[in-house]
Amino acid sequence: KIACLSLKSCLRSTITWRLFYRPINMERRDYNYYEANAATINMEKITSCEGNAKILHRLCADDPPRIIHLILGGETFSSNSFIFEGDDLGWLSYFIGKSECLLHLRINYLPGGEEGHAIVEGIARSKSIRYIRINNLSN
Repeated sequence: KIACLSLKSCLRSTITWRLFYRPINMERRDYNYYEANAATINMEKITSCEGNAKILHRLCADDPPRIIHLILGGETFSSNSFIFEGDDLGWLSYFIGKSECLLHLRINYLPGGEEGHAIVEGIARSKSIRYIRINNLSN
């Protein structure tokens, strides 16, 4: 529990730091944009593949099968792994933060710059994540 609290504090510090440094390579939208558009978003249009769209849907779905374990990054796709290939990571961040069922998060890779910061922001907003495993974050 102490490790989780320390990690959440670290993530919040990262978000505070981000307020002063914002790379320009990703369109920046605030949380209110996602909140206002979440009900009408087409998951297939914001993801690179059907599998990633299903993961976003399962993160926010009230009906089974909800996702409790998510793997970010990797070379092969599974029903619980999200592969970054042209996806809108701001939406991934939003759905991670809103998920009430996501308990475990394994991070194999985070993109640099604004995209990586967007994902960290979603993790910091999460109230359900209890376990985070970070493998290798170097590019």
